[in-house]
Amino acid sequence: MKTKFEKFFPYINNKYLLLVLRYLRFVLLLINSINRLGRRGYLIVAMPKSGSSFIEEYISKKKKLKPQVAISTIYRESFYGDSHLINLNKIDILLVKYFGVLIKTHSIPKIEDLNLLDNDDYMFLLRNPSEAAKSGINHAARYKWHAREKLSHEALTEEFLSWQRNVYKVSGDKNIVNTENLKKELSILLSISEDDSDYERVLKNAIKRNPSHYRNVK
Repeated sequence: MKTKFEKFFPYINNKYLLLVLRYLRFVLLLINSINRLGRRGYLIVAMPKSGSSFIEEYISKKKKLKPQVAISTIYRESFYGDSHLINLNKIDILLVKYFGVLIKTHSIPKIEDLNLLDNDDYMFLLRNPSEAAKSGINHAARYKWHAREKLSHEALTEEFLSWQRNVYKVSGDKNIVNTENLKKELSILLSISEDDSDYERVLKNAIKRNPSHYRNVK
């Protein structure tokens, strides 16, 4: 949980209010990260409904980084709920590079922007597109106001397949982990033990705080 009031976001059905609160959240998080200025951060580019909120919290703990949100996706997230359909802006890459923050996003950066980061300062999180789409449909059904509640499973699966293909174009098959074999692949990418005790502890606490968010993800 990045901010105390973020847990109320799924229940806010006024998109303009949601937009304002998300920009406020960005500013508060940025102020909270000032003491990290000049340090290396980390970027997580994740398929929607892939368990990325847990990954964000876990990597934040392991790398001792403070989470930030991608400012270039706030408008799209607030009004359309489909930030995976837009590119991540360079400003967010620069925040990771120079402001020492951890940014988790569903938006894929451009190759030239990603190249501004060191190879060990980012990762891509994938999940079976059909399973992710099923979770996405269930999520939208729980929040009826959601902008994409009427999207079909087939259409969302195709979106996620396209997203995945674009990830491979940008990443060159590098720094990719999959939810289907998450613990092992994370341990390899981050050079930590597969039996790391923080993994289960962080996952358990994340699910306990927000069980509906993780429903049908694992």
